[in-house]
Amino acid sequence: MLSGFMKRLLMARQAQFVEGDVKLFNRPYFLNPVEHHVILFAKLEKTYGEKGTAILYDSGKDASKAMVAYFMQKFSMGPGEELLNLWKNVFESSGLGELEIVALKPKEGRAVMRLKTSPFAKQYLEAAGRRKTPVDYHIAGMIAGLIESMSKKKNLSCEETKCIVAGAPFCEFVCSG
Repeated sequence: MLSGFMKRLLMARQAQFVEGDVKLFNRPYFLNPVEHHVILFAKLEKTYGEKGTAILYDSGKDASKAMVAYFMQKFSMGPGEELLNLWKNVFESSGLGELEIVALKPKEGRAVMRLKTSPFAKQYLEAAGRRKTPVDYHIAGMIAGLIESMSKKKNLSCEETKCIVAGAPFCEFVCSG
């Protein structure tokens, strides 16, 4: 079943699935099993330790900032609620999970968000079992990139403070400057 957001994208011809190409807002996307990302995470962490997880975090942050800049330019929008809603809809429609905004103070560079469902964490749990530390580094980076873009503050950090893999009922992310 398609989400209302995805239906609107298709109707407005902002989502295209044509002969090997997937595009949202005329930007290329690709679909692949979550398992591929779990394998990448495990290899980066095993090979490089904290440097490997930092690569995941930084790539999420950079990608999110680029996406936000694209949306702001393409739709002539500022860093407010309209941008936040668009970003959240694209995030969820991309299969990253259902995101709840618990607290948001963008001017201060602060936010708390919960991922009610995390396909990545669930797949990791299935493949490797429980662990004490969180695993959603890429998503933490994506949220940091969004909040940095909305606040215009540099070097914000976003930490996953609760994770399904560690036994929590959801994944929670706390951003601060």
